Amino acid sequence: MREEVQLAPKFKPTSAGRLSGALKKAGVLVPNVVLDCEDREILGTPFYIMDRLEGRVFHDGALPGGSSDERRHMYRSHAQALAALHNVDPASVGLSDYGKSGNYFARQIGRWTRQWELSRTRTDANIDRLIEWLPKTIPEDDATVVTHGDFRIGNIMIHHWEPRVIAILDWELSTLDTLWRIWLMPAWGGVPPRTSTAG
Repeated sequence: MREEVQLAPKFKPTSAGRLSGALKKAGVLVPNVVLDCEDREILGTPFYIMDRLEGRVFHDGALPGGSSDERRHMYRSHAQALAALHNVDPASVGLSDYGKSGNYFARQIGRWTRQWELSRTRTDANIDRLIEWLPKTIPEDDATVVTHGDFRIGNIMIHHWEPRVIAILDWELSTLDTLWRIWLMPAWGGVPPRTSTAG
């Protein structure tokens, strides 16, 4: 039997149909899932099948081959697709239990603090002050949205000849999250390679 591939812990292949159906009704550009199957006897793992789409997938954030005007429209369409996703109220489409809702910053600060306390090898007054300061600066607006988790150029499909997004792909890292964390996402071109300065 084929060895089962472990996906991201929060995502199950059979979540795809539910997620796709809910987001599609809200106007998000998701492929239509035509089958969810939990029968491991078929492929050795749960799986889903979605509609085949015809379009272009770029793995270079610079979008080579297009004119500057085409690239501008593609980037704008990319941002609009992301905005449409984040404008969806998870509860209104039946996804309130798709991940943890609210208290994102308190949970992250608490986790980071515990990690530091368990792994510290020295006393650091600066970190102690930070641990004391961070809980006092949590934003009041902690709205929960559906986040893709890997919303880069390579995970969207562009129309064959028009400079617009027709689908958002690869939802394995999707969950509920806060909009405040989106700035961490390398949306356009990814993180540049690190260069070594060691002699």
